[in-house]
Amino acid sequence: MLKMPQNWNDVKPNDGSFQALPAGAYDCIIKQATVTKSKAGNEMLVLCLDVAGGEHAGYFQSQFQHRRDRNPNAKWPAVSYTLTGCDVGREDPRQQGLLKHVVLSIEDSNQGFKWTSGDETEFNGKHVGCIFQEEEYTYEAKGETKVGTSLRCYRIIPVSEIKDAKVPAKKSLDNKPANAAPAPAAAPAVKQDDLPF
Repeated sequence: MLKMPQNWNDVKPNDGSFQALPAGAYDCIIKQATVTKSKAGNEMLVLCLDVAGGEHAGYFQSQFQHRRDRNPNAKWPAVSYTLTGCDVGREDPRQQGLLKHVVLSIEDSNQGFKWTSGDETEFNGKHVGCIFQEEEYTYEAKGETKVGTSLRCYRIIPVSEIKDAKVPAKKSLDNKPANAAPAPAAAPAVKQDDLPF
C-alpha cells in the first residue's frame, strides 16, 4: 500500500517539468562579487548573477536551491568572470578595458552609483544587464559521454541596452556523441557563508 505524506492536503502538485531560461538578455541582480585567481593565477572579478524581474525573476536562486538540496557543494549556476589585467608584471590593457566595461555597465545600471573605492563587494545587490548564451558541453553518465546544454554569461551590458542586445547563436561542440541529454552546468564553488542571502 502506498504511504501518503502526513501533510497531504498541504502538498503542492508538481508535474516534474522544468522551465528552462531562454537564451537572451536579462536585467540581473549581483548576488555576490568577489575577486579570485584564475587557473593561470591571474586576478579576476567574479559576479554571481540572478534574474532580477519578470517571469524569470529568481531563476538562478531557485536552480541553486534545488541543486543544494541534493548536493551541499552545489555551485552557483550564473557566473560572470572578468580578468582584471592588473597583475603586477602582467598588466594587460585589453583586460583592463574589459573590466572597465563591466564596471561602467554596473554604474550605468544603478542611478547615482559610482565605484571609486576598489571594493568589489559594493557591487553586491546592484543591477546589471547580462546576455546569456546557450552552450553545449560533455559530461559522463553511467559510463557514457553525453552532451548537455547550459546557459553561460556571454557578456555584461548596461540594463538600458537589454532591449536591443543581440543574442549569439548556441555554441555547439564540433565533435559530439550521437546521444545528448540535458544536465546542470558546472560553475565555481560559492561558499554559502559568503552569499548575501
